[in-house]
Amino acid sequence: MAGISLFNVDLRSLYSVSIVVFGFNCHANVVGVFWELEHYPNKLIPRLPSSPGHYSSLGPLAPKPSTYKLIGMLGAIISYMSIILLGYTAVGVSGYFAFPTTVNSNVLNSFPADDVVIQVARAAIGGVCMGSYPLNHHPARKAWEDLLDATADVRVVPGWLSRLLTCLFVASTVGTAMLVTDLGAVLHMIGGTAAAFMVFLLPGLLLMNAAIIKHTTAGSTAATGDAAAAAAAQASSVCSGQQGAAGEAPDTEAAAAADGLAAPLLVPARISRKAGFRDAGLIFTPRKSWWAGLLLVVVAGAVMAITCLTAGA
Repeated sequence: MAGISLFNVDLRSLYSVSIVVFGFNCHANVVGVFWELEHYPNKLIPRLPSSPGHYSSLGPLAPKPSTYKLIGMLGAIISYMSIILLGYTAVGVSGYFAFPTTVNSNVLNSFPADDVVIQVARAAIGGVCMGSYPLNHHPARKAWEDLLDATADVRVVPGWLSRLLTCLFVASTVGTAMLVTDLGAVLHMIGGTAAAFMVFLLPGLLLMNAAIIKHTTAGSTAATGDAAAAAAAQASSVCSGQQGAAGEAPDTEAAAAADGLAAPLLVPARISRKAGFRDAGLIFTPRKSWWAGLLLVVVAGAVMAITCLTAGA
C-alpha cells in the first residue's frame, strides 16, 4: 500500500520508545499479584515445568524459580505479557494500515465522531480507565504511606491522612486531564519517566542490592564460621589446660568458658554484616544479578535520555 513502510529510522521514530515502555508497565501491581497467589497455584501455562528442580537444566539465561509459587508467578507474567503483546500488535497494525501517514495522538479522534462503532470503543476505553484508576491509585497511595513511615516514622497512617492522600491524587489527576489534551504527549512523558523507573530502574537497583546483600552476607557468614571455629579451639585448649592443672573441671565451667570466649568474637562478626546499598554502598560484586541490574539501570537511563531528546519532536 502507498505510504506504508516497515521501518522509519529518524528522531521522530524514537518518540514511540517511551510510549511502548508505558504500554508494558504493570510492575506496580506485581507485588500485590504475587502476594495473593497460593503457595501451590495452578499453572496458567501447562507446558511450564512443574517442579523447581526442573529449571536448573534449562540453561544459564532461563529463570530459576525456587518455589512453586514463583513458578505460578512466572506463568502469570508470561500469560499477561503475551496478551498485552497480541493486543497492542493488533491495534498498532490496524491503526497503521488505516492511517499510514498522519494520525491523531488519540487514534479514536481520527475517526468520525458520529461513528457508532467508535462510540462503543470510547465507552469500552472509559470502562478500562474506570477499572485501572483504582489499580494505579492503590500502589501510589501505599508508596506515600511507606515514605511517611520511612521518613517520619508513621507506622499506622490515620484514616484522615489516607483520605487526604486519596483526594490529592484524584484532584491532581483530574486537573491534569482537564488541562492537557494531547494524549500522546502525556503517554510519552509518563513512559519516559515513571514507567522507565518502574520497568527498568527500580528492578535494576533491586537486583544490584540483592547481589550486594548476598556478597557481603556470604563474607560475613564465612568470617562468623572461622571465628566460631577459632573460639571453639581456643576454649578447648583453655579447658584442657585447666583440667590438666586442677585435675578435672566440671562440664558447666567448661561450657561457660567456651561461651565467654566465643561471644566477643561472634558479636562483631554479626554486627559487621552489610545490608546492601544502605550500609555497604554501591560496590561491585561478581554476580550475574549485579550485571543484570546494571544493564537495566543503563536501559532506564537510555529511555529517559531518548524521552528528553524527542520531547519536542
